[in-house]
Amino acid sequence: MSVLELKSELHEIIVMLQSEEALLKILESAKQAVEDENLWDLLSTSQVETLKQSIENSRDKNQLLSHEDVKKKHAKWLQF
Repeated sequence: MSVLELKSELHEIIVMLQSEEALLKILESAKQAVEDENLWDLLSTSQVETLKQSIENSRDKNQLLSHEDVKKKHAKWLQF
């Protein structure tokens, strides 16, 4: 499976999950994977700041979209 396919499959799973506990586990695993791979070192300062801000914004439930809203917004890419 290619990296692009893996990312796509992971994204689909994350979008479907509604459990905060499961999402937190994935987030922690992803953070650990990033640290293990030193991916932070490959990002520009701007990219790191954007990512950190995105993570912080995701903690505010008012800024999150429901699964249904995301499906509507991206319907043209989700058709099989």
